[in-house]
Amino acid sequence: MKPSIVLGFIAFWSCLFPLQAQERDSSICVTSSHLYISGDQLIVSMQLQVDRTLRANEAVRLSPKLADSLDNFIQLPSIFINGRNQHYVFQREQAKEEKDYVELRRRNKESQTVQYLRAVRFSEWMRFARLEVEEVRCGCGVPFRTDSLLLGYVEIPPQPVPVERLLQPEEPVVVLPKNIIEKSGTAYLDFPLSETAIYPQFSANTQELEKIHRSIAQVTDDARFVLSSIELHGYASPEGPYANNERLSKERTESLKRYLMEKYALPDSLVTVRHTPEDWEGLKRLVQISDLDAKPELLEVMDEELPADKKERKLRKKYPKAFARLLQEMLPALRRTDYTIRYSILPE
Repeated sequence: MKPSIVLGFIAFWSCLFPLQAQERDSSICVTSSHLYISGDQLIVSMQLQVDRTLRANEAVRLSPKLADSLDNFIQLPSIFINGRNQHYVFQREQAKEEKDYVELRRRNKESQTVQYLRAVRFSEWMRFARLEVEEVRCGCGVPFRTDSLLLGYVEIPPQPVPVERLLQPEEPVVVLPKNIIEKSGTAYLDFPLSETAIYPQFSANTQELEKIHRSIAQVTDDARFVLSSIELHGYASPEGPYANNERLSKERTESLKRYLMEKYALPDSLVTVRHTPEDWEGLKRLVQISDLDAKPELLEVMDEELPADKKERKLRKKYPKAFARLLQEMLPALRRTDYTIRYSILPE
């Protein structure tokens, strides 16, 4: 069964200035923020860059909040940035009291990134709300200052955005030459168990391949357009042996490349491929917006420095009910091929 989740993209604000602490420094910077709506949920996505130097006992707490001018508001889970000693204190004491949070252990002299993704039940007042982040910096666990930063406003969604938009972290924007145009999409191809060949009539492959065909045909059927490149990125989900997923993600992406080359008589140099054996980052982002009871525990295991197979076994053994939901509701969305088609327009 193919994923049918569709998200409405309702706001975008990119700020390259810091959270405004008293020094007005740029050591904590919100590099991007997005708001989505999915059914009855509002999804808040932010990326922060952290360069601030913290003493071992220092901590910073960032508290995101949605609020409107009529005193409607909802507090979102906090982001904790902890110095070395404060990190251990947090894990030993405060982490047990927090129902949901994001924590970063600060490593001075390194630029670190925090990915924040949370969901709340959507209410109509949120269409007129603003997203704020309040900073509370602490010394030895005692808050001594606060300040806030306005990130953006919720707006009526202009168009739907597919769920795969959430599967990957923010990536640097690629600046293309002025004469190059880019089309991107995602295909969810099905394969018989352990096979890697493309069967166009198998399962729903006909309609999934049609997505790619339409994008390519828009270029090849118009004499004004010249196809520049096709990039394919195949993903497998974190289920089963890693070595097998490595093979499947690689060979299935190569099979799609051969299929397109034969169908459109494309040279090998025009189609490039890459693969991700197990999309743990995509799974983490879907778990973060889920209503799973064991969400904090699942995310903690996913962040552990363990081999992929051991990580999967630990999730299956410790959280069997939650893992059963992952298998049914989330892993299918991770088995996909992202494609990007670039072409140029001939002069008049």
